[in-house]
Amino acid sequence: MSRSERNARIGIGAGLLALMLFPSGCASDSTNVCEDEGNCSHGGDRTFIDGCQHNANLLQSQAHAAGCTREYNVYFSCAAELAALDACLARATDKSACAALDDEERRCAPPSDGGADAGSVPLACTASRECEARCFLDQVENVCAPRVDELSAFVTCATTCPP
Repeated sequence: MSRSERNARIGIGAGLLALMLFPSGCASDSTNVCEDEGNCSHGGDRTFIDGCQHNANLLQSQAHAAGCTREYNVYFSCAAELAALDACLARATDKSACAALDDEERRCAPPSDGGADAGSVPLACTASRECEARCFLDQVENVCAPRVDELSAFVTCATTCPP
């Protein structure tokens, strides 16, 4: 599953989630970062913005659970400290299927668009994403060039993952 497909998938219901998490109307730093990136780099695409905000909320939960709250807050207060947040989360998840799949994907050829996702909010390693990553790694021999039968096996495996 490509990064853009995953980003699109996480956008479902994000608007409602944002309303529940930010009922006062006060924007968080992550909300502002997602709005700015969506407006500047994605032409104001609400699906991108909502997906970004939803993933930022998931990432906030993961960062808190991993003891990376300070790095998360610093990143979104400045939106330039991604390396510190990534390093902290990497230490907490370095043995996860999410990390293994990310490592494998980095070995693939860069996207032809020059890496449009390079500034995107990092994907949280949720239970669902961990399960899907494990399914993909277990079913696909070459992450950069999966065969149709491997993709079919991945889909079958992924249906057993938590929502």
